[in-house]
Amino acid sequence: IRIKENHNEEEEKEEEEKGDEEEEIINVLDQFDVKFGIRTIKKVYNNVTQGPGFQVNGRDIYLEGGNWITTDIFLRHANNKQRYFDEVLFHKKMGFNLIRVWGGGITERSYFYEACNKLGMFVYQEFWMTGDNNGRWAGSYDWPINHDDYIANVKDVILQIRSHPCLMLIGGGNELYPAEQNPPPDISQRMYDLMSELAPATPFIMSSMSPQNTSLPFDWNYAMAPNDGNYGGNLLSKFYNDRNPGLTEYQSIPISFQPEIGSISAPSIRSLSRFLNKTALDNFPVRNANSEDIDVSWLFHKYEAFTTTNTEDGSTYDFVYAYGDHASASDWSMAATMVQYQQYQALFEGFASHAFEWYTTVIMWKSQSPWPGLRGCMYDSYLATTGGFWGVKHAISNNQYSFLQQQQQQSQKNSVENNVFKNSNDKINKYNEEEGEDKNDDD
Repeated sequence: IRIKENHNEEEEKEEEEKGDEEEEIINVLDQFDVKFGIRTIKKVYNNVTQGPGFQVNGRDIYLEGGNWITTDIFLRHANNKQRYFDEVLFHKKMGFNLIRVWGGGITERSYFYEACNKLGMFVYQEFWMTGDNNGRWAGSYDWPINHDDYIANVKDVILQIRSHPCLMLIGGGNELYPAEQNPPPDISQRMYDLMSELAPATPFIMSSMSPQNTSLPFDWNYAMAPNDGNYGGNLLSKFYNDRNPGLTEYQSIPISFQPEIGSISAPSIRSLSRFLNKTALDNFPVRNANSEDIDVSWLFHKYEAFTTTNTEDGSTYDFVYAYGDHASASDWSMAATMVQYQQYQALFEGFASHAFEWYTTVIMWKSQSPWPGLRGCMYDSYLATTGGFWGVKHAISNNQYSFLQQQQQQSQKNSVENNVFKNSNDKINKYNEEEGEDKNDDD
C-alpha cells in the first residue's frame, strides 16, 4: 500500500498535464504485503439434525475438529511460529477441518491464525469466560471484576482476528448459563454491539452449551448445543448406534453441533517416562482401579480411568485389561495406545455415519494438551502422537467420506452436493503429496 503525501495545487496541475505519463510518487510513507482469503460463512438451522450447522460459500459443511487450550501452560512457545504451525498441521493430518479455541483458555497469537489460514483450518474462537468460574458451577456471575477492561479486550480481539479467513465463529464463552446472568447483562449487550459494529459478517453465539437440562428448552440463538460430553470411554457399539454416546438422558434429544465429546487418553511410554518417576511408573493403574487405587502422581496429571460400565450387567469393563494382565508400565501403555486408537476411530466413524442425519459437527475434547497430562489429547505436549491420533486419522479417510455420501443420498432434505466431500478429501491427499508425507516413517 503506497500512500502519497499531499501536493500543492500547482504540482497537481503539472501532473494532470503529463497525461499518460507515469505518476511520480513523491514519498512512500508505508508499504506492506498482506495475504487474504474470500469466503462466506453462515450459521444455519438444519431441519434434519434439528440444530445448528454451517454453510461455507452456500454449501452445508460437515465439521470435525478438536478443542484447543494453548501451546503451553506457561506460554513458553508464544513466540514460536514453527510450534504453532506444527500443532495445526497435526490437526490437518488427522483430517480435521475445525479448531475450537476454548473459552477457558486464551486468544492465540497471530502465528496460530496464520497457520490455520495456510492449512485450511476453520476456527471457532471464544472469549475468556467459562461456566467453570463465571458463576454457573463456581466463581461469581458478576465476574470479570472490571467490566470496562474486559470489553476493551473484546474489542481489541475482534479487530485482531476479524480479517482472518479461517475465522468461522466467535463465541461469548464456554458453557455459560443462564442467558440473563451469564455473561453479566452489560457485558452481553456490549459484546453483541461490538460484533454487529466491527464484524457483522462473522457468526456470533454467546455460549457453547446450554441449558444441560432435559426439562428446559434449547435456544439455538444463545448456545450451540443443549449438552456436551461424555468424557470417558464407551463400548464401541455405542459410537455407532447411540444418538449421543455416553449421555443416557439425551438419547432422544438432538445435539446437532457437539462442541465437546471426549474419551480416555495417555501418552506413550516414552513420554510417560519424561514426567513420571520410576516409582510412579511401577505403580501403573491396576485392573478396574478406583481413584484411591491410583498413584498420586498419575492423579496430579489428571489420569482418567480406562473403564466404563457394562450396561448389560452393571459390571466395570476395563478397556486396557481386555488385552490381558500387564507386567510393566510399558505393557500397560501399549495396551492403552490400542484402546485409544479404537475409541477415537469408532467415535469419528460413528458420528460420520450419521452426518446430516443426527449431526452437523463433532469437536473432540480435547485434541492437544498444554502440559504433560493424562487426559484427552491426540498428541502430547512433547508433540508425540498418541494412539488416538492414528484412530482419528484412520476414521477420517475415504471410508468416512463414503459414509457421508451415503447419508447425503438417503436424505433429500440435505442440500450438500456429492463433490463437497470428495473435493475435501482430494485437497487433503494433494496437500500430503505436496508436503512429501511419508506415511511409513511416523513413530
